[in-house]
Amino acid sequence: MNGDNYVDGVPYVAGSDTSKAAAEKAQKSLATRRATILKFIRDSGSVGATDNEVESEFGMRQSTVSSTRRGLAIDGLVRDSGQRRFTRSNCEATVWEYVPPAEQQALKEAIRRRRDLEKRVKAHVTALSDAKLSLLLDYLDDLARAPEPKPPKGDDEDDLVLQMFGVDVSEC
Repeated sequence: MNGDNYVDGVPYVAGSDTSKAAAEKAQKSLATRRATILKFIRDSGSVGATDNEVESEFGMRQSTVSSTRRGLAIDGLVRDSGQRRFTRSNCEATVWEYVPPAEQQALKEAIRRRRDLEKRVKAHVTALSDAKLSLLLDYLDDLARAPEPKPPKGDDEDDLVLQMFGVDVSEC
């Protein structure tokens, strides 16, 4: 929203003392939740923990646990272990593991680089013509099976993006 401010990541409406007070309270609650969930996952060691297990342990709602844990993952403090376990409702769930401090900075940097790449791709894709976008989508389907993009050639920015994905732009 326009005119919003933030208390450690929690938004509030500028000029509203009640909104700011609510944001301060929410931020304290968020910090406590983050610490609680992070400690639980860390203390789970190599076994890790699913969101469902955190919910059961602390009596928290699914939406609260998943959004808090997502923030921890975005911050590079926890990651998908690659393991899966079944929930109470017999669905497969991601097992999350604690990222040791020595690895946290590298993971944060990898996450930042990935976000930057996604932003760049989105900007380029938005600018593509329908014909080039169609070619790109066809190629991405192929790329999923054989992910070795060719280095770009040329100087047309749209063409460079397509060539980066191995699309022959001479037909466009």
